[in-house]
Amino acid sequence: MRHDASPRIHAQNCRCIRCAPRSRRSAHLVELSISRAITAAFAGVLIGFAARSLFTIINF
Repeated sequence: MRHDASPRIHAQNCRCIRCAPRSRRSAHLVELSISRAITAAFAGVLIGFAARSLFTIINF
């Protein structure tokens, strides 16, 4: 349904984040922050491995 339709009817039928109830919106934000934290941890591990191998190469 288009966003310029009647707001009341639109909110009843729409499932997008903008029209979602506050509880569902906050749950979505929690999911996003968890996935960002996992991505950051993974990137940190990769950077750690790269730094360790670089120092190993330099020390030889």
